Amino acid sequence: MKTKLLCMAGAAMVLCACEQKDLFDPAWAEKTQKENYAKAFAEHFGAVAPDHSWDISSDTHVWQTAQTRAGEDVNITFTKSKDYMEVDPNVVSFMRKVLAEGKDNRANGTAFAMVVPDNPFTLVPIYQGQAGSTFELYVEVKGKAQKVWKKSEGIQVSQDTYTRPTTSSPWEFKERNWVSVSRTDQVETLFYDSNGDKSKEAQALKKIVKGTDTRAQQYTVDLSAYAGELMTFFLKITAASSGFSDLGDIQSMTEGFMVSLYDVPHPSNVDERNEVMIMGCEAANDRNGHKSDWDLNDAVFMIYGHPKIPMVVENGSDKGFTKILEKRYMFEDLGSTDDFDFNDLVVDVRDIMNMELHYVNGLKVSEKVQSHTQEIVVRHLGGTLPLTFKIAGQAVYSGGGPETFGTNPNTLIELEGTPWKWEENNVSLTVQTTSNGMFTEYTVPFPEIGCTSPMAIATNTSVPWQAERSSITQEWFAKYKR
Repeated sequence: MKTKLLCMAGAAMVLCACEQKDLFDPAWAEKTQKENYAKAFAEHFGAVAPDHSWDISSDTHVWQTAQTRAGEDVNITFTKSKDYMEVDPNVVSFMRKVLAEGKDNRANGTAFAMVVPDNPFTLVPIYQGQAGSTFELYVEVKGKAQKVWKKSEGIQVSQDTYTRPTTSSPWEFKERNWVSVSRTDQVETLFYDSNGDKSKEAQALKKIVKGTDTRAQQYTVDLSAYAGELMTFFLKITAASSGFSDLGDIQSMTEGFMVSLYDVPHPSNVDERNEVMIMGCEAANDRNGHKSDWDLNDAVFMIYGHPKIPMVVENGSDKGFTKILEKRYMFEDLGSTDDFDFNDLVVDVRDIMNMELHYVNGLKVSEKVQSHTQEIVVRHLGGTLPLTFKIAGQAVYSGGGPETFGTNPNTLIELEGTPWKWEENNVSLTVQTTSNGMFTEYTVPFPEIGCTSPMAIATNTSVPWQAERSSITQEWFAKYKR
């Protein structure tokens, strides 16, 4: 039974009949070999949709590029965990020292924006200080804002119950519950007598200690489609507070209403591979004769991500960035026309641009390219024919043959200039073989969209290549497609 590759076209592919020509004609021999390959490919996979691309790499490795077109909607996705995670007390203790309640903590940071990483990251509300207003947290990228969290949502404090038979007996722990509160900065202890009424400690047979520990839901944000773009967080005031704020006020990180903290104790319940930071937020402002305390702890979030968290870009700063574009190309060399393992040559191509950017209020105002280089890494040779890998028609690597069959050379080659065009896939393969004793060269270009017999595929560099003589499958494409 034939498989259907991705979204199939309705009509079956029609092949031209082979011409009866001299087999010693190299051009005719190449044509015949490619037609045999096309026929075998169609029999194995079925027809190919005319809009199907054989570049199944994503652009999440790009740190800054035109990710969206004019009029295209920006897709911001986030998920909230059902379960709560307990906040490591060491993290809260560190935060409370740096962002002490009622103290002007603005010296701990400055206005900033962030750079979107190429992986999802997670926010955890770990603290709510004294703030009379009500607010929501938004994330914004490329002019679109998405609400992520609102005050008191997804954060709870512990409520521990202790009892004792007499006032001279030691306290015995009975149970722990979790309750939602508007502030997590205070530990409160209430005492009760034998009737359950509040009483003085000396008469107490029961006590409830609230606020010793904190737990919270996790909010995972995925902006990886816009990796390298600038992003910001801001608070939107939804209920004003006695002159310190007005309904609808926007308190943005680019205007000094937030602070970023690093050197955070790594939480015991967060995988060590994750980067971690803290973001403190201020909900009040200096207005109407009122002065904010600027303690920047009205809402505090822990942010973690693997392998990266959003990079902070401070106001007026010059930042050095490395912009990397990379793809993995997998080729068939036509030595065999029916295995479709796409591992006769596996090569990574990488474009590396070191840049210095200058930011003011989270906006890039200038950029300077410090260096621009390109390189390839030959990862695998799974064919038996000598071959030459070309970029923009120029040979950059020659190798292969029976002696290197099945090897992983991992050979790094620095290119002259910057010939590779990431979006154009201007790569090709030339294969040397013999036909009836005559030397022949086949050219394998990167396939155009809708090509019915591809001999090359582009993927992310994390995609593994196939074992020898192990064909790619429909499931393989479904797993690794963009």
